Formats: sequence, structure tokens, C-alpha cells
Amino acid sequence: MLVLSRREAESVRFPRLGITIKVLVVKGKTTRLGIDAPTEINVLRGELDGSQNDFAVKPTVSHEVRNRLKSLRSALRSAEELVIAEEPEKAANALYKALIEIENPDCESSVEPTAIDA
Repeated sequence: MLVLSRREAESVRFPRLGITIKVLVVKGKTTRLGIDAPTEINVLRGELDGSQNDFAVKPTVSHEVRNRLKSLRSALRSAEELVIAEEPEKAANALYKALIEIENPDCESSVEPTAIDA
């Protein structure tokens, strides 16, 4: 655990995560913080347990969407490996299938491209 002392208007940044925590007001034993984070990162108060409170923030990305993104990321990595292995036609086919998946996720991408634009 990182422990820091901060004064009003000072902040702590997590640049790789895109999160900034700023001390807004210190009044007695209470400190008011402002937390700026990307929308895909859920921020909850420690006393809130998602299973006990109806107001807990629900994940912004569904399980289905997360799985599609993982699949697309895998396709892009495969294409990159094929480019490195100097197999550009196979890499182009892998990218084509990834693009078909983005445009129509319910469609099986068994269609092969007819031509590749250079």
C-alpha cells in the first residue's frame, strides 16, 4: 500500500491508468477527494459492496462485448505475427476476418477476400 500526505489542491496521478485523485477540501477529520478516471474503470467507495447495494456501479462493458474485444485482439496479434513471419497474404486475411467480425459480430467470417488493395 502506498501512503501519501497531500494538501488541498494537490493530486496523485496514475498516468498509465489515466486516473487522477485530487484533494478538494480538508475539513476537520473529513477529506473530500475528486477522482478522475476513464469510464471503463469502476470507482466505488470502500463501504459499498456491490452485492449489498443497489446503487453500486455496474460494469460498463458487457461480458459479450469483452469476449468480442479479446477475440479481435487475438486476431490482430495473429496478423502481426504473420507480418513478422513475412506472410502478408495470410496477415491480410486475418485482418479481413477481424474487420468482418467488427462490422457484423453474428456473422461467421468464413468469406475470403477477393482482392487486397495495396
